[in-house]
Amino acid sequence: MRFIETPEAPLPAGHYSQAVVANGFVFVSGLLPIVPNSNRRIPEGIRAQAEQTFANLSAVLKGAESGIEQLVSVQVFIPDITVWGEINEVYRGLLGEHKPARTVVPCGSLRDGALIEVNAVAVVAPRNAVSRTIEGASQARVDCEEPLTPASSTTMSGMGRSSP
Repeated sequence: MRFIETPEAPLPAGHYSQAVVANGFVFVSGLLPIVPNSNRRIPEGIRAQAEQTFANLSAVLKGAESGIEQLVSVQVFIPDITVWGEINEVYRGLLGEHKPARTVVPCGSLRDGALIEVNAVAVVAPRNAVSRTIEGASQARVDCEEPLTPASSTTMSGMGRSSP
């Protein structure tokens, strides 16, 4: 497990990490639209806040050796559903054709008067990962810390085949 802290995004104001990398995923804590290194300044307006929040998300993902294109799931918290249209435009512009799972939660007031908070999960390749295709499994790919050898035993769930 690795705890992520990058000065390119707002540092935590409490007892938590910006993100945690575990088991091939990065779990990003809730991020507000705080401008890094600014004494917790938040931009004016929902579009500027959405852009800052997603810039913070991108910075944390980069610090975890991941990126926006690796997002698996995104949760967006907003105080009022009427701001959703502008947030969605910023989101669509950033992600393009990439469409991770997403939840939008109208939740009432957010900390520091923010109009958006985002947390997310993304894929992270293991350090020194080696990709191998298991013999006999035409579409399967395994990312592992060590190369697969003929002596290793691997069962692929749902494939109905075991490698000796």
